[in-house]
Amino acid sequence: MGDRHPLDDPVALELLRPALERAFVTIRSGVRARPPVEPPPSLRPFLRFTRLKGRALAAVRAAVDGDDDVRLRVVEAVGDDDLGLAPDLWLRRPDGWEEALAELVDEQRDADAARADDKAADDLGRKLDSLTAELERVTEVQRRAAADLEDVRTELATERRRRREAEERALEVDERLDVVGRRAVAAEERANTAEATLGEERARLKELRAELAALEAAPAPAPSASPTAPVGDEPTAPDSPPAVPTVPLAEMGEVIAQAAAGADQLARSLAALTDVLGGGSAELGEVTRLSTRRARAQRRRRRPLALPGLMEEDDEAVGWLFRTEALVLVDGYNVSISAWPDTGLGHQRDRLVSLLGEEVGRSGADVRIVFDGADVDRGDAARLRCPVAIEFTDADVEADDRIIELVHAEPAERPVVVVSSDRRVRDGARSGGANVVSSEQLLRHLGVARGA
Repeated sequence: MGDRHPLDDPVALELLRPALERAFVTIRSGVRARPPVEPPPSLRPFLRFTRLKGRALAAVRAAVDGDDDVRLRVVEAVGDDDLGLAPDLWLRRPDGWEEALAELVDEQRDADAARADDKAADDLGRKLDSLTAELERVTEVQRRAAADLEDVRTELATERRRRREAEERALEVDERLDVVGRRAVAAEERANTAEATLGEERARLKELRAELAALEAAPAPAPSASPTAPVGDEPTAPDSPPAVPTVPLAEMGEVIAQAAAGADQLARSLAALTDVLGGGSAELGEVTRLSTRRARAQRRRRRPLALPGLMEEDDEAVGWLFRTEALVLVDGYNVSISAWPDTGLGHQRDRLVSLLGEEVGRSGADVRIVFDGADVDRGDAARLRCPVAIEFTDADVEADDRIIELVHAEPAERPVVVVSSDRRVRDGARSGGANVVSSEQLLRHLGVARGA
């Protein structure tokens, strides 16, 4: 590097390029002339080049500087052509040409550096403009996202309020149905009692009327003998039968009239009550039937646990449900694939079982995990000591179907919690009165980042 000629500097060579290219053309033309002119030996490797680059330019510069005959041939070939100040100084070499050429090289170097700085500044300016525009775009996206998030939160709060109001109204309707149902049952009992009483009163009225008719049809009693009748040979009348006590007809008629009036009043009351219970109020009859059917269904159907101040989709609901007496059914692969999608199924099962075992140790929950397929690790002694129940379905049974079956098979008085993000499992669990939480809720509760 220390022997390098000052004019072999890239800036100098580029400044001298017009003279160097003309020299190269002149030397190559001499080779083709008749008779040919021998070129400098150092240029032979470059004679086939059509475009001179750094090393070839330096070789031409060295050949011209080393042979005045070659330089003069180039000067003659150039003639009066204007190649520029620097090429002309280098070829013609007037007094002081070296110092003048060095100054031109320095000026060119400074100009190149200034252009490079300007270009770098322009590049930085464009990059800064681009970054500023990108920052503004990202800021706008964040602003819109924040506005959308606020809208979603508002909608969620509104939906939760509406849901609570709907639940409260449903409870009020349930209570009203219960009251109407009890009233309908009581009215029906009163109607049955009134009907029985009416039957008794009608029977009694019939007996009284028969007795009155019998009394009215009986013959009047014979008059008794006068105490002053003469006593002689006239025969005496035979003794009369003993007198039968009788009820005065007026009193008997009054009793019958009162009984008839009571029966008529009771019949009118019964008719009015029958009208209310029957065709006179079809809606009440329908309410009674619905209330009765609902009461029977409620005795048979499980109801989800009411969460104290929480919604089912809240993460805090998972911890609360795990501390109840509920049976917790976990859709195994639905949870594990969400948590560790890039690992094998066996590794997924082991991690899920381990985490749920720790949760059972903290909360005391009754947890059962259901996986698809046969249990390939049935002989694992560690798993046999795990506090979590593990079930593998038969090869032709899906875990989804088994979980829904377990929900409906559990006694109605036992609460059930199902963990799954599968829509079919969630719908089937809700139809069985189970509480439902998503796989993502459980993973957040266990402190697992999705995909970690």
